[in-house]
Amino acid sequence: MKKDEEKAINDFRVVVDNREQLPFKFSNIMYTTLPYGDYTIEYAGKIYIDKIVIERKGNVSELFAFSGSNRERFCRELEKMKNEKYKYLLFEFDFMDIVNKQPYGKLPASTVFATLFSFMIKYQITPLFCGNRTNARNTLYKLFQFFVKYEILGLHKNDT
Repeated sequence: MKKDEEKAINDFRVVVDNREQLPFKFSNIMYTTLPYGDYTIEYAGKIYIDKIVIERKGNVSELFAFSGSNRERFCRELEKMKNEKYKYLLFEFDFMDIVNKQPYGKLPASTVFATLFSFMIKYQITPLFCGNRTNARNTLYKLFQFFVKYEILGLHKNDT
């Protein structure tokens, strides 16, 4: 990749909803009130909430909550973002934590899996299980870099 292309790919700001309780830290960050989701991207003065949005979940308890008692509220959030091309649920834990770290007295893991699979199909949202907070932060940043590269700059030549 050419040096000017690499610079252009990294010339964005991470947009964070100012209600996000534990935001990731970046040097290129902007806080605002987003209509839905926790993160999106700003490039050349345009905020791309209508193209890419990320909803972060920090622990298994949050996943169990939106599979049970908070399901209706969470479905309303997903409904708002259903027309965006790229939408992700970014988890700061592993897929198997749903089974291995099931909160006491909560729903069965099978219900949580069913909810997640339902959301994937109904809202065409991609879950990303990152294992920990650092990996989740790095995954978010890399997604935004590829979004800029392919969707904004149109650099589709023989690379990944």
